[in-house]
Amino acid sequence: MTEEEIQALKEELESTKTELEPTKAELETVRAELQSIQSALEAAQIERTSATDSVTDLSLKLETSLNENQALEEKLSVSEGLLSQANTSITDLVSAYKESLALSNPSIPVALITGDTIQAVNQSLENARVMVDKVKANLETEIASGKVPAGAPPRTEPDLSALSPREKIQYAITKEGGNK
Repeated sequence: MTEEEIQALKEELESTKTELEPTKAELETVRAELQSIQSALEAAQIERTSATDSVTDLSLKLETSLNENQALEEKLSVSEGLLSQANTSITDLVSAYKESLALSNPSIPVALITGDTIQAVNQSLENARVMVDKVKANLETEIASGKVPAGAPPRTEPDLSALSPREKIQYAITKEGGNK
């Protein structure tokens, strides 16, 4: 090979090197971008793992809460049943109490003993006693003011002062004529 050919090859090599410089720079840029993407991918994978762990924790907490909620609902159901039974028992006891009060207080009408609680029944009994006492007092006052003597009234002669002389004569004639 000749010197000129070597020189031409060297120049071609230099020219190719010059042409490769932007490609090398572009390759370095692409490598840097690739490195950045890989770092972002690794960070995203770490975040994904963390998010998956969080979701798992939240799922466990949700499941625990649901189980606790179900247990509370069961307790609430039992409590509602007990409350219903207690209310029924209280209603029965109040009814029995009303009946016993009605039997032990025959002077008080049963209709006046009302209420859904012991306190309300006691209050209605007291109100009924006051009312019955007032009615008795009124009746006693009324009876005392209009007393009628026992037996028939004594016989008295009729009052003839209001009659005219003619009526007096006629009365006397009919009285004597009726006695004969």
